[in-house]
Amino acid sequence: MNTDRSNTTELTMAVITIRIDYDHTYPFFRFFKSISGSSPGKYKKALTRRLIVQFTKRTL
Repeated sequence: MNTDRSNTTELTMAVITIRIDYDHTYPFFRFFKSISGSSPGKYKKALTRRLIVQFTKRTL
């Protein structure tokens, strides 16, 4: 499994699903939502927003 997380927000959900050894995206989506309370897409958007805010704060 790839542990490099530097570019994880650029990966599609299908690529992430394959990298963590799920055969199909739907079971992964269900599992992800059961542990995070959010769909992978919503989580990814929120993570991207947080990263942008952190980057902006560092560059000011």
